[in-house]
Amino acid sequence: MSLNLDNLPQMVAGVMGNNPSTQKEYMTQFRRLLSVEKNTPIQEVIDAHVVPRFVEFLSRDDNPALQFEAAWALTNIVSGTSDNTKVVIEQGAVPIFVKLLSSPNDDVREQAVWALGNISGDSPPCRDLVLESGAVEPLLRQLQTKGSHSMTRIATWTLSNFCGEMPRPSFDRVKIALPTLAELICHDDEEVVVDSCKALSYLTDGPNDAIQAIIEADVCGRLVELLTNSSPDVQAPALRTVGNILTGNSQQKQLLINHNVHSCLLSLLGSP
Repeated sequence: MSLNLDNLPQMVAGVMGNNPSTQKEYMTQFRRLLSVEKNTPIQEVIDAHVVPRFVEFLSRDDNPALQFEAAWALTNIVSGTSDNTKVVIEQGAVPIFVKLLSSPNDDVREQAVWALGNISGDSPPCRDLVLESGAVEPLLRQLQTKGSHSMTRIATWTLSNFCGEMPRPSFDRVKIALPTLAELICHDDEEVVVDSCKALSYLTDGPNDAIQAIIEADVCGRLVELLTNSSPDVQAPALRTVGNILTGNSQQKQLLINHNVHSCLLSLLGSP
């Protein structure tokens, strides 16, 4: 079957029908249609009034393959405009995606993480909705158990979205992530280190009480060490985090000085 909009009526009929095999077949076609890199027909799919059906499929615990295809298609929709994301949110997808973070199926869980990352990255109100739906703890479980490399990367990126954007989220909602972030900045994957440093840079951009909680997570030594990393992508968020901590009180500043931060900062002045 070719992937073009001429087939849209047939695809709509397929997902709206009651045959599980047909539902899966045409749900896969929608996912592929929404995965094209250029001129993705997100609005055309929304206008076909199938998003409620996709969200309904997320609850099909008896058919994880269908759940996965629906989650992937919805992830692609929420990668579009804020209006696109709003359509998915209004169908009640967020609490279902949060529930899917506890799915026994690895692929379904990973896709749910990605969807929540896209939604929370859309805007602070969307992020706050995700946090209010209880996403932090089940997301952290993905990072605390030994999972796939791709899950670790996606979950770390999603966690950084939970912490980012102005206005910042309530620190009380995300401070539970500090021990995990302290581990992630020591990861051997650069992308994971970058995103975990970004999360810490967001969280340290706040009052001294928040800075103190982050210091008590024992991250300062590693952050100073990352200032000398060979990758500018790592150096930049580490530097922002260190800079934020240096806006704290004298004791907080002194802790970084004890870690020899001044010599690292001087060396960065000569960096190209």
